[in-house]
Amino acid sequence: MELQHYTEQIVALSQQEDLLQLGRTASELKQQFEDLLIELERQEQVKRLEAADQGNSYEEIDYTPQKEAFFEAFNVFVTKRKAQQQLQQTLETQNLKLKRDLITRLKEVIDNEEKIGTAFQAYKEIHETWKKIGAIPREQRETIQKEYSRLLEIFFYNI
Repeated sequence: MELQHYTEQIVALSQQEDLLQLGRTASELKQQFEDLLIELERQEQVKRLEAADQGNSYEEIDYTPQKEAFFEAFNVFVTKRKAQQQLQQTLETQNLKLKRDLITRLKEVIDNEEKIGTAFQAYKEIHETWKKIGAIPREQRETIQKEYSRLLEIFFYNI
């Protein structure tokens, strides 16, 4: 049955490692499932009305089990995806703190280090660490990058 196919697809999505990029796909599956369900229920109503017009009884197909199975699987997907989003936000916040700490450290090197060799070694360490740190919250990216770039200009101007 086609409804079962949608349930299988949403279960397969839930088993993927990175669910953050699959939100739109899951929403489209949900919409297609709901559209198909509405159409199947409409067809059942038509059959029931036609049977009643002919004086016959008609036992409609109950789609409740398929509907419940799909939405249970969909809710599993949503829960897993939200957990991944929260983890990503936590990591981005931690990364932002690390980058701010590096900016502070670079300021200290600019302000306090008098030996060029030691200052340059500190810059290398800061820069390598900076590159290894992952993503930060999108709304902070430009500000943090501009501040870091500005400090690098000051650093190299002073050397």
